[in-house]
Amino acid sequence: MLVLLSLLIPIVLSDNCRNIHYEGEGVKHYQDTFGHDRLILIGDIHSDIDALKKIIKLTGAKASDTVVLLGDTIGRGDHTIDTLNYIMSAPNIVHILGNHEQFQIDTRYYYVTEADNDEFGGIENRMKAFSKGGKYYEYLARQPVVAQIGDLTLVHAGINKNLAKKYPNIEDINKLLNESEIYGNSGPLWYRAYGVWQDGAACPEIAEALTYLKSKFMIMGHTLFPSITTRCKGKGVFIDTGISRSYNSSLSALEVIQSQGRTLQMRAFYPTSIKIIYSSFE
Repeated sequence: MLVLLSLLIPIVLSDNCRNIHYEGEGVKHYQDTFGHDRLILIGDIHSDIDALKKIIKLTGAKASDTVVLLGDTIGRGDHTIDTLNYIMSAPNIVHILGNHEQFQIDTRYYYVTEADNDEFGGIENRMKAFSKGGKYYEYLARQPVVAQIGDLTLVHAGINKNLAKKYPNIEDINKLLNESEIYGNSGPLWYRAYGVWQDGAACPEIAEALTYLKSKFMIMGHTLFPSITTRCKGKGVFIDTGISRSYNSSLSALEVIQSQGRTLQMRAFYPTSIKIIYSSFE
């Protein structure tokens, strides 16, 4: 059962809100990881460690591949500890922050289950783990809001054209965003326009944003689709299919093959099929 614990606990608007983005310490890890040519991109898993393991097996991901989780790895599900411990132990996983990660490290316990709290040994232990100095805070505090691998921009929800114009260097996005730019509907943890607008409105906007960001594609989670979906002639790719048991256990992943930073092919993996959604060879 989901409980809105934020109704019982004061919202903390202190260092937890201002200083969580990257802090410079994760840069080398991501630069080292970006050298791989096969990427496996996975949408919102929501504390479903079993689904994550099934997807990794489904794609045949190896240590030489880069696995990218596009945020909302936690929240809604019952196994936050196992999920984060698994992610933290994997040297080839790039973890992009989503709004549910942000909720936790800002002590806004939205969409937390009683079973998940029990795994922490109660709410007080959860608070310690996600507060400054705690195991999961110190990990999440150094993960990016946005990453770029080759010609891909990777973000949980989306980067609108105004934000891209203001911060064309993604390092600036990761280091300098303030709370309002994160939490607002137009922030990278929440922006849904590319997924819900008609192409006539969305396509010029995403094209302009990608121009500022010097990218060819923007890959996003957050907005639920029945299958991995491309919009605006492939410029926007949406990979949240409701993977977790909190939704419909619709397993999927996006494989991207690159060479020297150029995307050659994208394939959508499902339990019973593989579909090419982009190919530079066609």
